Amino acid sequence: MKQHEIRFEGGDGNTMKGAIVVRGAQTELEGTYAAYSWLVQKFGDKDAAWKLVSHAHEIFGGREIDTFVIELNNGTQRAVFFDCTESFGKF
Repeated sequence: MKQHEIRFEGGDGNTMKGAIVVRGAQTELEGTYAAYSWLVQKFGDKDAAWKLVSHAHEIFGGREIDTFVIELNNGTQRAVFFDCTESFGKF
């Protein structure tokens, strides 16, 4: 089986326009796992350093965008936007 590499491109994820682009995910589930991996790398372990408040999907400018709203340990909520167009709808 050929290995593939998941990488992140694009913006900082603070806005839909500046969404983090997930590249290399071959399925929708793999893309979601990649987004969680990015969140762990950036903010620390889930449930220890932050918790998921909500996860939503919408289309913005013809792109498939996943929005993760997380709450950090200090109570601050933050939305992080991922462009999952490349893997959306692939199973």
